[in-house]
Amino acid sequence: MNGDKTPLDLKDWVAPIVAVLLLIGLIIFYVILLQNLNAATEAWQRLTYISGGIEAIAFAAAGYLFGKEVNRQQAQDATADKKQAQADAKTATDNGNKLKTLILTKLEVHKARQSGIKSLTAPQTSQNIETELQDLADQANTLFP
Repeated sequence: MNGDKTPLDLKDWVAPIVAVLLLIGLIIFYVILLQNLNAATEAWQRLTYISGGIEAIAFAAAGYLFGKEVNRQQAQDATADKKQAQADAKTATDNGNKLKTLILTKLEVHKARQSGIKSLTAPQTSQNIETELQDLADQANTLFP
């Protein structure tokens, strides 16, 4: 096992080979059709009837080959989106924790001041609270733009 890659199982290497062989078979069958352009009507009808089934199988094989690449790209894009979302979530969580710590610290400072500001007048107290709330708002705007 190399990094993100898993060992190839039977389907991973047999299916593309079979798909390519079916497409080669379709080309060979078209060559046979071209060689039998002058065949009798009954023989030509049989060949065209058979060609419908062969085309369906060959086109399914082609769809497998091309669809696999499209799905692989979509899976890689989804993985990149997931990693970005996880990084964004971690950043938001870290910023939220910083804001929580700041709010709790301001609350403790406020409680300590409350016990010692009995002599201050009401306007001074409300100005201190307004300043601290403005600090919290500024931090919130910085952490969560």
